[in-house]
Amino acid sequence: MRRNGFIWLALWLLSLVAISYYGGTVSYGFFYTMTLIPIFSLLYLFYNIAFFRIHQYTDGRGFVVNDAVPYSFKLINEFHLPFVGIRVKFFSPFSTISDLSDKTEYELMPGNGITRETTLVCHYRGEYEIGIKEVIVTDYFRLFSIKYKNNESKRVIVAPQLVKLNSLGGFQVTSKDSLSKKDKLDIVSREYVNGDDVRFINWNQSAKTGTLMTREKTGEDGNGVSIIMDSCRYSKDPYVYLPVENKVLELTLAIAMFFCEKNIGISEWHLTHKKAGASQYNAQSNNQFAAFYTYMSSVIFDSDNSQEALFGNLMRNDEVMESAVVYMVLPCWSAAAGAMTEKLAERNISTIVYLVCDDLGQKPDVSRPDLIDIITISPEAKLEEVIG
Repeated sequence: MRRNGFIWLALWLLSLVAISYYGGTVSYGFFYTMTLIPIFSLLYLFYNIAFFRIHQYTDGRGFVVNDAVPYSFKLINEFHLPFVGIRVKFFSPFSTISDLSDKTEYELMPGNGITRETTLVCHYRGEYEIGIKEVIVTDYFRLFSIKYKNNESKRVIVAPQLVKLNSLGGFQVTSKDSLSKKDKLDIVSREYVNGDDVRFINWNQSAKTGTLMTREKTGEDGNGVSIIMDSCRYSKDPYVYLPVENKVLELTLAIAMFFCEKNIGISEWHLTHKKAGASQYNAQSNNQFAAFYTYMSSVIFDSDNSQEALFGNLMRNDEVMESAVVYMVLPCWSAAAGAMTEKLAERNISTIVYLVCDDLGQKPDVSRPDLIDIITISPEAKLEEVIG
């Protein structure tokens, strides 16, 4: 385009020289032609903007992260002159259009249009625009180019992805029995079976009966699994907060599904508003997980939902503080998070903290690494590869 501009300028200067030294009809005709070319080009761009239309279509289904959805768009020329040199640029990196390049130039005949059909994949949970972001129009002589925003952009709400995990890293829970918080030896003994802890063998009873006898642990069962999710928004830039919030929600759902498929009940906690306190949702089995997924898909992240408010509320919650195991999904570490893990450790509650952040090399120090496990995960990581 710059080259064409230099060529036009050289020709215009040449026409100026011609009329200055030679005159005549041809020289003046050449001069007027070169002078009118940029005017004609600008008028062409103006009419292109005024009479160019974009229509975008999907099949009406809901959008889910990483699910390919049929997508098509139609470019229409409503003017009586052909349009050339039209390029469309797509929204990215939140979504991807398959098999189409934003470097492709389209030509539209008068009163006609073209349609392109493909698929679209959304990469993050949330609400944002997809499809064609802007249009770049170039004139016939490629002297000028105008970029303008698509006023008919398409805004969608994208639901989180469900990821099935075979393990959660850190402390492993495989059954309801493994959630027991029994810690006292029973006075009554039973016959030893393979797999029992040899430390609990009752040697006096074994000597009397001639059979190995063991004592079982007794005590109260834990309240099950508590999942604490930080619903605070830490940035105003969607390029920053969308990947993090998407992974936080995806991981929370993956943990809940892991237990629900084993019919182990979970309680999920997060702030809906700092003044309203922590919101709780219980799911006891796989049959209840669908309702839980719908509920979590509508979670709103807000800058007012600080970790201080979240953990300050939950440290006074008896149900959380009597859990068998606690999972935390956090975008960052804070003093409030440290105080919460220490409080849980005082009650001998195993706590697994997932930090969704880009800084994977640094982990906060904890006083009870036997009870507190911290796992860092990149916002762009695949959960099944890093923990499951």
